[in-house]
Amino acid sequence: MARILVAGSISVDEVINLRGPLLRGTHLEGSASGRRLGGGAANTALPLAWAGHAVTLLSSAGTGPEGDWLVGELRSAGIETLEIERIDGPSTRSLIFIEPDGERTVVNVHRCRGIVSEKLGTLPAGAVYVRGRELQATSFLRQRLSTSLVVCHVPPVVPDSRPAHVLVASESDFEKTELADPWGMGSVIAGGSLRWIVLTRGAAGAVAYSREKRIEVPARAARSVDSTAAGDVFAAGLIHALITAPPVASPSEPSPVFGPGGALDPASMERALRAANAWGAAAVEAPGLPDRATIARLSTES
Repeated sequence: MARILVAGSISVDEVINLRGPLLRGTHLEGSASGRRLGGGAANTALPLAWAGHAVTLLSSAGTGPEGDWLVGELRSAGIETLEIERIDGPSTRSLIFIEPDGERTVVNVHRCRGIVSEKLGTLPAGAVYVRGRELQATSFLRQRLSTSLVVCHVPPVVPDSRPAHVLVASESDFEKTELADPWGMGSVIAGGSLRWIVLTRGAAGAVAYSREKRIEVPARAARSVDSTAAGDVFAAGLIHALITAPPVASPSEPSPVFGPGGALDPASMERALRAANAWGAAAVEAPGLPDRATIARLSTES
């Protein structure tokens, strides 16, 4: 399997299951489910590690007991944690309100903000995934383009801020005017390195755009329990499928190869979208993340 570098936030999530829909200006009843490991980077790194990849996490945590707990949980799950910066003060903490239909609302109570490490550009990795808005990552990502598969989450929607081969975003994060030309929007964000921009659409599935092609894949049916990590686990499934895909090349459309054999040709992207939809559906059906056994099964189906 591949060595994968994941950069972004890790969080102590405190979960409250509501007994009715979240409504403004009302008194609501719910039950606390306790804390769990969260944050976009953690929610992507864990499934990738459970799929057999060697995952290093670039993130930050506070110096107190909650930071110790975060790092310990990640380490026990098989994540390389030596590059997690410890910062004086509390760790990132979020409140997660989950409605009966599985929809979630996230309230960030505190953010532990570190400095984007130069190791984002130098640590050995077959694939790199960035889940964050820090613009300081730009120069480090540019260093990786010739040697690693670079996948970035959007936002930020800033010109040339995310040099990457693949951008991943939720359709709901954009205005209709931006969605009129997804490839054009992605090219502005990623520059000339972009091969695909992937938009998730919830129950409508996902669609990928390249300069010449549009690939749409329907969602896999799922009973929604908790949608908190669905997008992050989708990204993990996409990366896993791309980095493990056998290259499919033709004289007219060469296939760039990354890591141990991953490719970005249209056939590989369609396969990756189907795998990512399956991983995302599994996340929706579970409280928090799918378990290790589920990810192991999905990784062999990708």
